[in-house]
Amino acid sequence: MKKRILLIEDKEEWIELVKIELEMESYCVITASTLKEAKKKIKQSNPDLIILDLRLPDGDGVEFCKELRSNKKTKHYPIIMLTSKEREAEVIVGLKLGADDYVKKSSFKPGELLARIESLLRRTGRLEEPSKVLKSGPLSIDIEKRLVIVNKKQVKLNPKEFDLLHLLVSKKGKPLNRTFLTESVWGFEYFGTSRTIDFHIAQLRKKIKPHGNKIITLKGIGYKFDDKK
Repeated sequence: MKKRILLIEDKEEWIELVKIELEMESYCVITASTLKEAKKKIKQSNPDLIILDLRLPDGDGVEFCKELRSNKKTKHYPIIMLTSKEREAEVIVGLKLGADDYVKKSSFKPGELLARIESLLRRTGRLEEPSKVLKSGPLSIDIEKRLVIVNKKQVKLNPKEFDLLHLLVSKKGKPLNRTFLTESVWGFEYFGTSRTIDFHIAQLRKKIKPHGNKIITLKGIGYKFDDKK
């Protein structure tokens, strides 16, 4: 079953941007442009996570966060705040009132939002735990032991190579853009260049031969792992 995300936002351009990115990752996105509408949608859909803008036409997002946390029926919802630069001070208040995380509109990156959603859903027990061993033909990845086996032989990968391969295989068949790969493997504060990704991909391809061709380059986008290659 798809995870349901309620996006509470009144700006059409932000609704479209966030909705497209989330639906590409197979989330079911429900939208509300006012707090009044949001209250109805919460009752109707019982969302798995809420993305809440701080500035809405009929009220304040921070106060709504407080309201959700004070109600026993809604206090368990994971909440990510969307904040504009001029209201960054309210982020602290929002976090104190119970919001779980926030994303700045001024430096919005789809990969960051997706990684934060996945992390929050997993932390709150709303995301099923992935298999401890991922397989693609004779390639297997033991997540707990951090071991990669190709044709029954262990392949030595450095930590970043392992994390990158794990991410690609766990989302096999899906195009992953460079921002998402960088922020998921190196973290949100990484300031390196895209060449870092290219270098690690090249190393991975060599180390998991003859299955390196399963890592497909998507020109102008990033990479994907094609299990059928």
